[in-house]
Amino acid sequence: MSRLPLSPLLGTAGVAVGLALLAIPLQRLTSRPATPAVVAAAPSVPAGSVAAVLRVKTVDPLARLAVADAQGRILLQSTPFAAGESEHDVVIPWDDGVGLLSIEFESAKETAVFVTLLPEGREDLTRYATGSGACVETLRFEWPGAH
Repeated sequence: MSRLPLSPLLGTAGVAVGLALLAIPLQRLTSRPATPAVVAAAPSVPAGSVAAVLRVKTVDPLARLAVADAQGRILLQSTPFAAGESEHDVVIPWDDGVGLLSIEFESAKETAVFVTLLPEGREDLTRYATGSGACVETLRFEWPGAH
């Protein structure tokens, strides 16, 4: 039985046919119109306020934690509050680049609570409070040149 020698042109044609068969589904995958991005509805921000992220980090679990803005609106409240870090979207009053938060917490032992405020368009600032038992602190966040 004699074998016919394979032509290099035949091998090249086989590769070209294989690539052509892959090109059709690849073209369909890559030329689809882009799916629109999902845009989350931003919370309504009244005049004199700013949207921000409130990050709370505790060293130890707390029996109770409450964070309120300068007008007394509760931004975060939990009984109990687990040790660790959490983030919350908030809207805070914004008076010439100053944000005031009231923090109340209750702990059986001496502990620390770190509060970071990340207002839209500004750098993040962190304040902390320490204590044991029932504690109430006012934390002042001020951004220079924000007037």
